[in-house]
Amino acid sequence: MPTAALVTTLVLTALVIDRIVATLVFITTYLRVSRQKDEVSRATTAELQRKMWFVFLSGCLSAVALVFVPVRILPAGNMEPFVTWLVLVAASDRIAELMGTQQAAHAPAPSAAGHGDFHVTGTLALDEESAARLKAMKPK
Repeated sequence: MPTAALVTTLVLTALVIDRIVATLVFITTYLRVSRQKDEVSRATTAELQRKMWFVFLSGCLSAVALVFVPVRILPAGNMEPFVTWLVLVAASDRIAELMGTQQAAHAPAPSAAGHGDFHVTGTLALDEESAARLKAMKPK
């Protein structure tokens, strides 16, 4: 197998694995959050439902595109239409994130407090070696 084909196969395999894992994480998150009834959970559930509709519609449009547009990623085979469809759906998801029309799948849900400030308190302790390196880096 030529090197370019091998690299392409590895990248596409990684994409398929990533999308399957992301889908499983999404489904388990949706099932967990949809059972809760507090205000934040309802807002998160609504956002997840919006995301499901986005993926469903992009999946349908990608399937239609596969019928009418002669785009193929792999040589003809059993998995080729599925991989091409998955790449189209994944690309639409990523483009939506880049355009800012959709929140990233891995991004945390908006906080209920409405702001992102956080404060850290405590004591920092350095070991002898780290303290010596820090003193040595001190500008003169």
